Amino acid sequence: MQSIISTAGFDGDLNVRDFLLMRTRTSGALRWVFDSVRSYILDARKVRQWMRRNNIDANDVELWVDDPIHLPTVFMLGALPAARRIKFPHAFNYDEDYSPDLKDKVLRPWRNPTWIRRFFQWPLIRLLAGVDLRIARLRYDAGYTFHAPSCWSQESRDISALVSADALRATFLSLPREVREEFNQLEKQLEYAQRPLIVLLLFGLDAHPALRPAYEASVTRILKERRDEIADGSLIVKIHPSARGIEEEKFFSWLKENVRQPIFITKMRLNFEFMGALVRPDYVLAGPCGALPLVQRLATGKPIVLREVMDLFADEPTVAKLVEGMEVW
Repeated sequence: MQSIISTAGFDGDLNVRDFLLMRTRTSGALRWVFDSVRSYILDARKVRQWMRRNNIDANDVELWVDDPIHLPTVFMLGALPAARRIKFPHAFNYDEDYSPDLKDKVLRPWRNPTWIRRFFQWPLIRLLAGVDLRIARLRYDAGYTFHAPSCWSQESRDISALVSADALRATFLSLPREVREEFNQLEKQLEYAQRPLIVLLLFGLDAHPALRPAYEASVTRILKERRDEIADGSLIVKIHPSARGIEEEKFFSWLKENVRQPIFITKMRLNFEFMGALVRPDYVLAGPCGALPLVQRLATGKPIVLREVMDLFADEPTVAKLVEGMEVW
């Protein structure tokens, strides 16, 4: 993302990854209350100093947010109360299908904070840092959507007409050269790859201890049950953009030991949506992934839901809606 922003013609950018709030918490519960207040004070000061250096009036700011649950988002919403808040999709139809359940889950601790947060920590942050963390700040004035009205914003703006294979290809070609180069290398490797071409999309495998075993179980079973369909094909494995890589490397080793088909591993951070429009695979295998509805809509491969991975989300009823009507293997 940094390489894209740096070539997009902005006058400047502020990277929040270096903020104190983004550091791993090491103190105990009581000490953390005071440490967090200090972090909010210093980080809010950093934002306002950057704005002054760039002659940015707080009343002219627009905050564009894809994921409302992340701490940097909550921080910026509280630090810039006069800003216009714009919500854009995290992935095609992910926000709209997940939102009712996700929104309630996300807002629950904000609606019912602990007494120390409500009566001590948050008021102190509001007084000393000028950052308002109360629930009223977690709102959006407008939301762009690919699929259905967004429940995060007061106004929804339908941009579904912009979703097409041609548009995704054009967007990819507009990206900086270094972003495209990794895909170009993969494309050369696939030039003579055996068909069918099977893409396996991974979640961040560190997110849940049962994820890697679930993928291994799915791949083992599918190769056995679907032998006639995919035995002669090639497997492309793509990591999640936010993957840490530790569990993924273990999974790659397992694949090399247990799968006979040609395997192409890509650690490209770019979302699969762009890759799918260019590679045109025969099958796209994943858990309840936000990329699958777009694969289905644009016919850039046959979307397949992995049974064992899906089972891990059985207690989340809205997950089923995300992949509704898709074939489960």
